[in-house]
Amino acid sequence: MTRCCGYLVVFVLMSLTAAPRSVVLAQGQDSVASGFGKVTFNGLLQVWYLDNAPEFDQTFRIRRTELRFSGTFGDHSKWTVMIDPSRALNLFEDSTLVDDSIFVPTLEVNQSSRILQDALITVEFGPSFNVDVGQRKVPLSLVGLQSSAELKTVERALMYSDRARGGDFGDVRDIGVMAYGAITKHVGYQAGLFNGLGENQNNVTTKDELALAARVVARPDWLRGFALGASGGVNGGPDTGERRRRPFAPRWRLGGEGLFKRGRWTAQSEIMGGRDDHRKGLGTYVLAAYHITSIWEVVGQVDFFDPDLSQNDNRFTTYELDFLLGVNFYLRENHLKFQANPVLKTFGPEGPASRVTFLMNFQASW
Repeated sequence: MTRCCGYLVVFVLMSLTAAPRSVVLAQGQDSVASGFGKVTFNGLLQVWYLDNAPEFDQTFRIRRTELRFSGTFGDHSKWTVMIDPSRALNLFEDSTLVDDSIFVPTLEVNQSSRILQDALITVEFGPSFNVDVGQRKVPLSLVGLQSSAELKTVERALMYSDRARGGDFGDVRDIGVMAYGAITKHVGYQAGLFNGLGENQNNVTTKDELALAARVVARPDWLRGFALGASGGVNGGPDTGERRRRPFAPRWRLGGEGLFKRGRWTAQSEIMGGRDDHRKGLGTYVLAAYHITSIWEVVGQVDFFDPDLSQNDNRFTTYELDFLLGVNFYLRENHLKFQANPVLKTFGPEGPASRVTFLMNFQASW
């Protein structure tokens, strides 16, 4: 009975938004006054409903409340700061090095769980060369760099979202400097030096060497509607000094991507491999979406992630294979959107039993 009531509440909320003419949204792009230059305020609010998820039976959740402030200094420089107050502060177990050989367990704040997300200064030199300095997303993958407001599914693929099992192959932030621009009319690039490949968000580096990450995307004329790309990154060897608490093996990511958009169709796929210390993982997905009308879209996705290719002996190392169907309702494009995704989650040996999880997203962005 409780579950039926939950579904009823959700679909009543959906029906209340089903009349576009009854909704009035501000259309302007006005900036607010500031001490120097112009400041723009953007944001994203996502309210989720989850049913039969691994951690809980039924729940509503504030998934994101991204508040983005940006400003300009003339025509060729700007700044961006984005916070997410809905993020929950997490702890992780670390260890402190004593006498070069003894490791004492400690608990520390997971810096990536802090509300500060983006904080960067941008200088634009021209179409072929621009520079970001500060904290931003590391240039890995297609969906990892895509705005959360524009996702075709409620959540990103497992290799980006299954953080508890090492799913951080993209959609990660770190501090550093990145150059980006167009190599030719049809080829763009992003390349930079960072403190790490996402493990040092809001913190100093954990290794002697900085991380290098890059992404290249080509949109050839002879493949109309297609974009093909590759991205990767490497974070050097272990710290040999006494500054760090534990030794780190090299960490790397390498993957390819493809995107097709033409008419009402969108199709995309990615594959990404990675290494964290001595563990090697692999993730891939295939997604297709079709606009039935200007406001209704159907989506299908097959999603695979294996956090440890060398073993499948427990639920943290076994692979997961998900089959997703969904519908997107664009009341006001991505500014006011509803998404529903039933997902069949299956696992390899020693994994949990298969289950069908139901996710909904109510979204407002401005």
